[in-house]
Amino acid sequence: MNSFLHMLRASMRVLLKQKTNTVINLLGLGIGVAGALILFIIHNHFSGYDKFHADHEKIFRVVTDDNHNGETFNLSGVPAILPAMTEDKFPQIEKDVFISGLYSNNMLITIPKKGGKEEYFQLSDKEGISYTENSFFEIFKRDIIRGNKRKILKNKNEAVISKRMAAKWFGSDDVIGKEFDLDGHGMFRIAGLMEDYTNNTGFPFDIFLSYSTIKDEKEAPGWESLYSDDNYFVKVKESDLRHEVDMALVQMVNELSENNPENFEGRNFRLQSLEETHTDTRYGNYNNRSISEGTLTSLLVIALLLLLTACVNFINLSTAVANKRSKEVGVRKVLGSSRSSLVARFLLETSILTLTSLILALIINLLILEPLNGFLDLRLDKSVILNFKFISFSIIVWIFLTVVAGFYPAILLSGFKPALTLKGRFNFKGSFSYNLRRILVGGQFFISQAFIICTIIMISQMAYFKTHDIGFDKSGIIVIDLPYHDNQKSTKFKNNAMEFSGVTNATLGMASPSSGLSSMTSARIEGFSEPYNLNVKPGDHHYIETYNMEIITGEGLVETDSINRFVVNETFVKKLGFSDPSEVVGKMMTVWGTEAPITGVVRDFHVTSFKREKQPVAIFVQPENYNHIGIKVAKGNIQNTVQHLRASFDEIYPRYDFDYQLLDEYLNETFYADEERLTKIFSIFSGLAIFIGCLGLYGLISYMAQQKMKEISVRKVLGASENQLLWVFSSEFLKLLVIASLVAIPASYFLMDSYLSEYAYKISISPLYFFAGLITTAFIAFVAISYRSYKAASTDPVIALKDE
Repeated sequence: MNSFLHMLRASMRVLLKQKTNTVINLLGLGIGVAGALILFIIHNHFSGYDKFHADHEKIFRVVTDDNHNGETFNLSGVPAILPAMTEDKFPQIEKDVFISGLYSNNMLITIPKKGGKEEYFQLSDKEGISYTENSFFEIFKRDIIRGNKRKILKNKNEAVISKRMAAKWFGSDDVIGKEFDLDGHGMFRIAGLMEDYTNNTGFPFDIFLSYSTIKDEKEAPGWESLYSDDNYFVKVKESDLRHEVDMALVQMVNELSENNPENFEGRNFRLQSLEETHTDTRYGNYNNRSISEGTLTSLLVIALLLLLTACVNFINLSTAVANKRSKEVGVRKVLGSSRSSLVARFLLETSILTLTSLILALIINLLILEPLNGFLDLRLDKSVILNFKFISFSIIVWIFLTVVAGFYPAILLSGFKPALTLKGRFNFKGSFSYNLRRILVGGQFFISQAFIICTIIMISQMAYFKTHDIGFDKSGIIVIDLPYHDNQKSTKFKNNAMEFSGVTNATLGMASPSSGLSSMTSARIEGFSEPYNLNVKPGDHHYIETYNMEIITGEGLVETDSINRFVVNETFVKKLGFSDPSEVVGKMMTVWGTEAPITGVVRDFHVTSFKREKQPVAIFVQPENYNHIGIKVAKGNIQNTVQHLRASFDEIYPRYDFDYQLLDEYLNETFYADEERLTKIFSIFSGLAIFIGCLGLYGLISYMAQQKMKEISVRKVLGASENQLLWVFSSEFLKLLVIASLVAIPASYFLMDSYLSEYAYKISISPLYFFAGLITTAFIAFVAISYRSYKAASTDPVIALKDE
């Protein structure tokens, strides 16, 4: 114990004596570890969604895959009638639950008070609502605080609310038996109080309504219509029964299609694991956040690269100052220290540094946790740093850094021969240690260049999202979600908007042409035996004009109070097998039970994100589905128009809060917010890796300056200029940079090709990206080494040669 304390005190003295080297090492290790820990927190959060449910590996969602003309449409929803068809026919299923989500934003909650008074609360999009069944609480972990868990949601017009909502509406937990009116959906009696949803769940609901309230209405259309928010979850008896259930679903579809082939042509139902609902970006989930397995893996890869870069930096800096410790090692060996004791001493120094850097990293993590929540739209608290998983990972990182970063310098330093070091002679050029440092710096060049290339490509893809033509005009359009369907009020609000001089046009509809709200249905077309799935966009007669959609043949919509015509897009025409859009004009089509002619075709536009192919679309007038307005504003007149709209909105909807978005900002937030955050994360950590790498380069250039000092002095005496001497240093790194490029370019291409493969519409990977990466890396390297190189080249040769 005494010998250990002695080694500890000696190690502390050495670290404090070499202040500059210690600070640089702490800075490099601390930043690298902080970045790795942050990435671990992010990965741990997103990979842990819904894993707290008991038997989560046995829980699956039934999804829909529709195949038509060689193209597959992936839908998270199923027809509401499906659960009834599986009841008692699938022995593998232990329990099941149907969930029908509602778009809660701007919905008004009315609380009856004594004396006929009422209190109003407007919901935000973070306060989710859905219809569901009692079995939800048997499959998923959501504790019931008040109420009978076995009976809640079994009767019509019952509700279960969260503690958050109870506190907001009533100021207490005593809510059983109280009632509230949900904007256009009727009066509901509160039968249960549940805990608030956690921040790592795919069920962000504060209000559950009894599904029996709308069950008959939802099942009425049969197999013809489905919505992405109508999700069906099952819990199987054993997780390995998944394949059996998939086969049983296929058999069920085959049996049903014998009597009803038009509704099942190309349709397939299958199971998707609970984990896949968060990692399969084709389907989505209730919190509209899916992160692919590849993205999650890339977070860990970046974390590992940061740690390795920090280790390389430490090794280079440690070996760069080896000469300063050579005599110390020689003296200790003469006094009887063994090599193993010296290795232990140097590893102890490294462990002190790495532990200090870990503590520094934890402090950094605590300081940036709140900004991280705002940046990633999360609700993480300090408990993520105090849980067992994070602490275990931190300890592993500490051990990893101590061994990987400290082992080689310890072996190198302990291997000095006293006879040479005490005479001031040591030179490792041409030795394994010298070549290893070159390999390590080449590795840093590889990592830095790969990061830079990938970042440039990801930023270019993000720019493509924002600048690529999406098929309609998204600029200068204000979009507002209107209160629950009231055609008279919504029409009045639209007319008021169009009277303002700053407004050039306005339209009512279910949603904008591209939005997070997607409604798919099957349509029957004259002359075709099988139905075709399409995306429906109800909108008034100004819809096409307001969004500046181009009609390539036929006519647009006309003012009416019901469906009397359809306008389709080019993709719809292609799906039917026509090459000339005019061929579909005049054909009769049936949607939602209403038959009308196709009167026009518009140019293709994107309905969802660029990750998906363009979909067939039908646009038609149907006022009962209008709860959204798009307002085209003259350039430079946004603020004045918003003030006018606010005044009109407050007059027509006095109980509601006015809220608006610009369409282009809404689309970026809805479809590309996570991609943009990922790109920024990649850029930030690329910068960290490059910064740490620069410290490593500085370490190696310092080592080279020491090794080449006499060579440089001789060259200078013989007439070499400072520029020629700078080339002596730069040529070494230029070789390493070129070699690193030969590895970084194909590796970056492979990674980015995989990243871009998730998008149906994307940029092409140009050689210019790789050239830009090479030039940027070369510039950063030059900046990192120029100061130390110039200092060495400008040193008086007399100082280096005075002993010769």
